[in-house]
Amino acid sequence: MKVEALEVNEFVNSLSLEVPAPVGTVVVNNLSINSVMDSLKLKWDEFKKTAKENGTFSSQSAVKFLFLSLDALILVVEKLIPGEKGSDKKATVLLAISGLYDYVIKQFMPVWLKPFSGYIKNFFVTVVCSIAIDWIVSKYNKGTWSLS
Repeated sequence: MKVEALEVNEFVNSLSLEVPAPVGTVVVNNLSINSVMDSLKLKWDEFKKTAKENGTFSSQSAVKFLFLSLDALILVVEKLIPGEKGSDKKATVLLAISGLYDYVIKQFMPVWLKPFSGYIKNFFVTVVCSIAIDWIVSKYNKGTWSLS
């Protein structure tokens, strides 16, 4: 099937692209969030062990785990600190995913990429995850995904 450029342009124009939500300056430190982070690290260790045994461990596995964790962290932060500003919740989620990124990627990043690890992490957390948070939250807010 051949997609015409005009169809692609119409599709892109039909998307409601919004200005990215700001990231707050206050990170809410909550013991429950820390325990969720510890649980996610344990889940990663279990997942990694099983995936290696099955021969299915890859960088895609790590990225998928991080994005599923990002979604879970959004829900956890929303439930644990519902009265905070959205930008501060976003900052809290970004800090949490940053710590989880360090734990997950540190264990599997190839040696030749280690000199670039700070740049890769910065791009992943501040650009990719920030945009993903805005998108996921907008889906929840519009009711496209159920919170329950």
